[in-house]
Amino acid sequence: MRLRFLLFAYVVVMITFGKVVAQSVRLVWSASAHPNIHQYGIYRAMHPDSGFKQIGVIQHPDTTFSDDRVELGKRYYYVASSIDKIGRESHFSDMIDTLLSTNTPVELFSFVSAVQNSDVILDWYTATESNSYGFEVQRCERSADGFQTISFLPSHGSTIVPRHYRYIDKNLAAGQYFYRLEQIDFDGAVEFSETLEVNVGVIRQFSLSQNHPNPFNSATAIRFHLPEAGKVALIIYNISGQEVIRLVDGRLPSGSHVVAWDGKNSEGETVGSGIYYYKLNTPTDSQLRRMVLLR
Repeated sequence: MRLRFLLFAYVVVMITFGKVVAQSVRLVWSASAHPNIHQYGIYRAMHPDSGFKQIGVIQHPDTTFSDDRVELGKRYYYVASSIDKIGRESHFSDMIDTLLSTNTPVELFSFVSAVQNSDVILDWYTATESNSYGFEVQRCERSADGFQTISFLPSHGSTIVPRHYRYIDKNLAAGQYFYRLEQIDFDGAVEFSETLEVNVGVIRQFSLSQNHPNPFNSATAIRFHLPEAGKVALIIYNISGQEVIRLVDGRLPSGSHVVAWDGKNSEGETVGSGIYYYKLNTPTDSQLRRMVLLR
């Protein structure tokens, strides 16, 4: 029996007024599709060449495990295995290397753009923030020499709650533009995002882009372009073809759009890990894409 899932690790550090009050390592994997899988074994070591000790057993189809018996400043190594109904165990997964530290920078997991008429809409999402002062929005035109700061948005300091930011660059002339974010810490340290290329006034065809990030854990962004205004439905389905939620169901203007999904169904309940599909419908066109949610 071979292991068929991917293992990911997230360091979670809770900080209150500069004092560390809790920390843990959260392991996340995709559920095995093997029909006889019964459990997952979780193993930890302090050195990659030392023996791994089992620290937990998780019942299938659960796909998360939190290791709370850890200390800041130490490095931990994790592997996992799958166990079938008669106790046979697979080989180990790939090894995860995790160092616990309170120095958690801003984790920018999505930065996307959309065009509506002559406006450019910039959306970005952070998973965590630490010591963050804010974001400078910077723009460069095709014929310009470099980036210029066009706006500043304050951030949330230190938080482990996902945050959403939006800036609208209005009334632009037709042409090609480039955008980036400069994230600034309270101590003056800066870090730049990826650069987005945006075309204003360029007619495009009906399109549905791959969600980003993918796979995702807490939220993901879905981009699509409409060549003309009209009734639109953007629907999430589970792997069985059942409708999970309608993110859009109504009339939208022509242009590019971006919609976020937080991994919840139409009842506001958090859905489990797995493969999901998102479908964009208009009276004349339809497109379907696949995405992966990892809790």
